[in-house]
Amino acid sequence: ATVQSGFDIAKPNALTGTVHTTIGGLSNGTYNYGMTFVTNFGETDMSTALPVAAVPASGSVKLTAIQLGTDNIIARRLYRTAVGGTSYFLLAELDKDTTLEYIDIATDASLPVTQAPTSNTAHSLQVVHGIVGFNKPLLRSVTVGLVARAGGGQSLATALPTEYNVIAT
Repeated sequence: ATVQSGFDIAKPNALTGTVHTTIGGLSNGTYNYGMTFVTNFGETDMSTALPVAAVPASGSVKLTAIQLGTDNIIARRLYRTAVGGTSYFLLAELDKDTTLEYIDIATDASLPVTQAPTSNTAHSLQVVHGIVGFNKPLLRSVTVGLVARAGGGQSLATALPTEYNVIAT
């Protein structure tokens, strides 16, 4: 038997965007953009890439119709490659559900080293495969108030408000 609980968040739709008229810090060439959703548990994998070609020197790119977040999403992150590059770096973190457009004027050198995730850690989905059975367990101890964490590595983990740990034999 398979038991599932929690929620699962799919990666966002592909971004849309074009070369923009605002003077910016982009170099002449092609840039690729992507987006993720962020939850209290982690971050989705990135949307399908949006290539924007023929960006002029000192140019900018306008991203439009940025998908809004729904329940369980706390933020959205935009990622971009350096000119002609293949690695995606964090460009901006947007609020959950109000910002629909973003104008990128950032130089390649100003992008942080934070790279886009390669797997989806945004869910709280727990899956148990097999059969779980209890045959009159003997309660050994119950502890309340331990700090438990869920999702991703220690830096991405979110403290859970209450966790019960039951040891039974």
